[in-house]
Amino acid sequence: MNQNDESSFVLFCKALLGKWWALIGSAAFTIVGIYALVAQWSTRWLISAEIVLGTALFYIAAWQAWKEERGKRMALEGQIAKPKRTAAQQHDFDTVSSALKLTTFPAAGAISHIGNRVG
Repeated sequence: MNQNDESSFVLFCKALLGKWWALIGSAAFTIVGIYALVAQWSTRWLISAEIVLGTALFYIAAWQAWKEERGKRMALEGQIAKPKRTAAQQHDFDTVSSALKLTTFPAAGAISHIGNRVG
């Protein structure tokens, strides 16, 4: 792993942990705990429910970090100027693209005579 990959990973972890910490700090765990207390669920159920909830919140945080970075990337890509073609380049492009277009084949019923031999 080179230095750039390592710094990218550290930045990803910072973004992910920031979002995950905000989600974990929400009232979700409190609600699960109160529900377990009122419903008189076992400690084992409570621990399992909180592990599942923590994992779900981790995936939600990862999605939020990805969505935020994707939005930034799409905004920056929209700012990049697309190259402009000269008239000669556009003519060449049109010529090549029309030559590369696929042709359509006739309907299957129209070519049923291909297998038949004459005479």
